[in-house]
Amino acid sequence: MKLYEEDLTADDGERIRVYYGIPDCERFSNPIPAIIMTHGYTSKGKNKTNLVLAEWLIENGIATFIFDLSGHGESSGNISNQTVSKAAVEVQSVYKYVQGMDFVNSNMIGLFGSSFSGTAILHAAVNIKDVFAVFLKSPITDYYDTRLHQLGNQRMEQWKEEGEIILNDGTKSNVSFIDDIMNINTYIDLKAVEVPVIVVQGSEDEDVTKSQIERLRVSLNTKKDRLYIIDGANHSYKKVEHFNEMISIFMKEMKGIYGLCTS
Repeated sequence: MKLYEEDLTADDGERIRVYYGIPDCERFSNPIPAIIMTHGYTSKGKNKTNLVLAEWLIENGIATFIFDLSGHGESSGNISNQTVSKAAVEVQSVYKYVQGMDFVNSNMIGLFGSSFSGTAILHAAVNIKDVFAVFLKSPITDYYDTRLHQLGNQRMEQWKEEGEIILNDGTKSNVSFIDDIMNINTYIDLKAVEVPVIVVQGSEDEDVTKSQIERLRVSLNTKKDRLYIIDGANHSYKKVEHFNEMISIFMKEMKGIYGLCTS
């Protein structure tokens, strides 16, 4: 699989690295559908999930754009300054960039996000009226709840008082992250997204509490959205069988939504 690289300047001023693959032009006619993929907090665009799905998507006629959020991978910025709203701006900026590609069908651009970027994509999708579909792997739908679960009350208060904190994985994060998520309601965002939203979640996710999963479930529109819960899977789908099941679900849903003619 060949991926081209290009940098763009997002609306927040950050330099964003984009990797993209184009289907064989002899097999597929222009313009072609596309999917934009990004990643979780402290991860990078070219992760295992994105690369496995990208290879399959490109082979089946969907242009695939993978990008690093600011403060991650090959993009500019410092992760300590990253917030959900900032990431959402970067999602929208990449979306506009992809819309400008002459080989892309601008009416068939989907979004794929994992964990942190799932939250950002839902927040961005409210303002992207022509998005085609949204695919979410283990989205964190209440980030305050997740950070409280990870850190506990005392460290959360310390974060607010001191203006920054070292998270459990050793990453520094500014209090702007907390200030930002206090003003975001992902469940309201979800109800405002008019296109299909496909979610895959692990039943034993250590970062997404069961109350979040239940609130997500009741917020989905059963006429267009689907929630799959993989029994025993954790946040990263560490077990091979859980990872493969997650990939298979997304392939099945992408096939149906995009009308792919593949076995």
